[in-house]
Amino acid sequence: MKITFVLPAYPTKPIGGFRIVYLYANYLAAHGHTVTVVHALKYGPLDFPTPSWPRALRLVWRRFLYRLKSHIVPPIRWQPIHPKVRLVFVPGDPDESFIPDGDAVFATFWWTANYIHTYSPSKGRKFYLIQHWEEVMGVSSQAIAKTWLLPLEKIVIARWLMDKGECTGARDMYYIPNGIDLNVFKVTRPIRNRPASILTLYHTAQWKGVSDAIAALQRVHERYPDVPITMFGTTMPKEAIPKWITFVCNPPIDQLVDLYNSHSIYLAASLTEGWALPPAEAMACGCTVVGTDIGGFREYVIPNVTGLLSPVSDPNMLYANLAQVIENEDYRIALQRAANEHIQQFSLEAMGSHLLHLLNQQISDKKEKEKTHG
Repeated sequence: MKITFVLPAYPTKPIGGFRIVYLYANYLAAHGHTVTVVHALKYGPLDFPTPSWPRALRLVWRRFLYRLKSHIVPPIRWQPIHPKVRLVFVPGDPDESFIPDGDAVFATFWWTANYIHTYSPSKGRKFYLIQHWEEVMGVSSQAIAKTWLLPLEKIVIARWLMDKGECTGARDMYYIPNGIDLNVFKVTRPIRNRPASILTLYHTAQWKGVSDAIAALQRVHERYPDVPITMFGTTMPKEAIPKWITFVCNPPIDQLVDLYNSHSIYLAASLTEGWALPPAEAMACGCTVVGTDIGGFREYVIPNVTGLLSPVSDPNMLYANLAQVIENEDYRIALQRAANEHIQQFSLEAMGSHLLHLLNQQISDKKEKEKTHG
């Protein structure tokens, strides 16, 4: 099959939703399919103004920029890309003139769905990979809902998003959770040999709950000053963080795997998540999760079995759960082992297989209908 994914920007640093697209692209390419990932540079780097010329001249200008940017934009350095995956960088909007003909084309963000919806049938059956309800990113709920109601085959990564879609009136929805590359994210240091230690994510978005995490960690440090605490993120913090927190900026994948394996507890304080990758990756590397009770974590954190969950925006309860696993080593190790065992079902191979089955099914149905009406 010929499959195209349309991303909304060029990601210079790791972004979970983009990583999932690249992982699926790698999986499909490794299984013999022709895969193109189109990056719409509408909101990306190297933006050039489009003159107010007649449409024909504007198209020539955009094609010139396309060729220019294809040579200027650097490769994706933070995520390995299969050599057979074709990366395309489109200036401005993802107009269908830049989209190859194929069997399937995927929207991956709310506004890309509006473009995919208008493509001609030659671009392939139209899918919509839904990874979040993007209202937390400043998008109006009305704008998001309109894209969910478009006649696209919708793949949602979490049950709470499936529920959201049903409440919105969306149809043609399929549930495929995210997949973890378990060949990369795996236990390299024995779980039993890891003392109590905490790893957490820094992010500038308020909905990531960093302020709640630091508030809980402040109490942890006051009571357990010898417990190591590490924070990592794609950018240096804009505000000062406590000196007793070790900060690691934009670690490459191998260093990230080492960070997960160097800790026993992953703290996840988000107010909302689609299906968060870092806590799941941490579980694959042998951590238990202490987090907030949100749909995106409920996908793989089973309370009191693979981790501990507490109400959103409650640093005191986050602290209480952290104290529980710090003080009870046997309980913590049991949670770590259960977490690692449980996350194995969310492998890239398993989820890629589900996606491939759905593609085969929907594309063959489309071809049968074309024959019937042809």
